[in-house]
Amino acid sequence: MKGSSNRKNNLRPYTCKASLVSSDVQTFISLIRDAQQKLCTDLESIDGKSKFSSDPWRSEKGNGLTRDGAIFEKAGVNTSIVEGVLSAARADALRRRGREIQPGEKYRAAALSFVMHAQSPHVPTLRGDVRIFASEGGISVGGGVDLTVFYVCPEQIAAFHRHWKSVCDAYDADLYSKLKEQCDDYFYIPSRAEHRGVGGLFYDDLPLSSSRCVQFSSDMLDNFLPSFLPILRQNCVLPYTAQQKRWQRIRRGRYLEFNLLNDRGVRFGLAGAHYSRTDAIMISAPPSVEWPYGYDVEPNSLEWRTVHLLRGKPVDWARCAF
Repeated sequence: MKGSSNRKNNLRPYTCKASLVSSDVQTFISLIRDAQQKLCTDLESIDGKSKFSSDPWRSEKGNGLTRDGAIFEKAGVNTSIVEGVLSAARADALRRRGREIQPGEKYRAAALSFVMHAQSPHVPTLRGDVRIFASEGGISVGGGVDLTVFYVCPEQIAAFHRHWKSVCDAYDADLYSKLKEQCDDYFYIPSRAEHRGVGGLFYDDLPLSSSRCVQFSSDMLDNFLPSFLPILRQNCVLPYTAQQKRWQRIRRGRYLEFNLLNDRGVRFGLAGAHYSRTDAIMISAPPSVEWPYGYDVEPNSLEWRTVHLLRGKPVDWARCAF
């Protein structure tokens, strides 16, 4: 089983020659600004108790939901719009991912990312993002969405994947399988020999024209909540025990391990961030975690079922018969 360092490059990077002020970049920026406001409004309505606080800083804007909401224990929706000149280190990192780029090139980048950590251990964590990078050499678009479960409900996971397959199928019949494979391979914790969750989509560069990439990003933004709300509504009303809540904290520890050890975005952000922006970079971190020493689950328990799934071969959820 491969970890993130061995992630296959199934999608050939597509870049198009374009100005840094191309209409595609401007359209993308408008999309994420509108989407941030809508996501915050929708999440406040769903939670019914907590309100987002705004945290603007230069060209970044973060919105964090206060702790101990009715539905969400912690949620955040961040946007960033930055520009500058590529350092040698950043240019080298981009070249290793297949982009033709040189130090000293001007660039613009914009992104929206979010995370939803629910109170109930029956409700999975949902994370997603869309991002664009424009340099003098061209434009590339990335993003993704993934689900991290604490207790396995195969029917719900399959429905989540089928939802995203239908989004991808509007562009290419093979797109879902490629983006799902990249997601399974990226969200893997080598030190634990297990996947962080049950996957979704992940991509660095879409093999589409820049305008089609921006349209795909728009569809991603429109479908983040619809793909998740059926699971949230069904599971947030289920009763849970203190032991199940503890299991959630233990599994959240794996989530944080991945973020700090393996996630490129978090590691890059922490390496170069102003000290006052650390909370914004760590907004995806779960609000409470636990690392008991030598903890093991009871064989054939619900917790064992989760571990067994995450340590196994990724499932072709969209084609499961549920």
